[in-house]
Amino acid sequence: MYYYIYDSFVQNKDYARDLAAIETRLADFGISGNIGRLSLFRDASDLIEDEVRRGAKTIVAVGNDHTIRKILDSVVVARAVLAFIPLGTPNVIAKIFGIPNGVDACDVLAKRTIMTVDMGKVNGRYFLSRLRIPENNVKLVCEGSYMVSSELRSAIQIKNAGWVEESGVSEISDAQDGMLDAVIDAKERAHLFQKPVLKRTQIPIKKVLIENSGTAPMPAFIDEEEFAQPRFEVCVVKKRLRVVTGRDRLV
Repeated sequence: MYYYIYDSFVQNKDYARDLAAIETRLADFGISGNIGRLSLFRDASDLIEDEVRRGAKTIVAVGNDHTIRKILDSVVVARAVLAFIPLGTPNVIAKIFGIPNGVDACDVLAKRTIMTVDMGKVNGRYFLSRLRIPENNVKLVCEGSYMVSSELRSAIQIKNAGWVEESGVSEISDAQDGMLDAVIDAKERAHLFQKPVLKRTQIPIKKVLIENSGTAPMPAFIDEEEFAQPRFEVCVVKKRLRVVTGRDRLV
């Protein structure tokens, strides 16, 4: 049984034709289901919890990356299957899992090819792709035992499935290996008056503590949703989510 979550923006008249085509194709495949509509006054967790209790097995995000972020924690807690019908932008996460935009995603959903993937977890919240921290003075305590730090500002990524930049450059990680990838882009210099050189370090980890040099909250992005905390406790949760994927997936 499928449950479709429509984000608030797809309910705009600009998407009426797309939704009509999607609903027709789903009916043709016999995989129509109940529809929940997100709004300022409707919490995704309540919608999903109620529908799973009624027997829904697959939660389908109809929208973009931000839609997935809104429902992800609830889908993981409910142990439901996550699927996507991408509309609008950005839709990087759907691209990573090989899901085409619009009505063509219905064909992938109908084939129902499912892979089980690891999840990242930061300060109690799950992430599917990556945690990103822009340049900051930080230290990383990896596996509770060894520390990585830089004298200059560093940009940090903790990748689970990776990311695809707007330029088309892919930075994909194995989302089934039971590990996260800590990627540290640090500026270093050998001498005081030498121009800093960017050096990249990549470390496979299961858990990491990230702290800044002070007590102020650090800006960060979890699957590109902005939030801020003074420290981040990050770990991998193995084989935690089942996802419907297409043949062109990158992971």
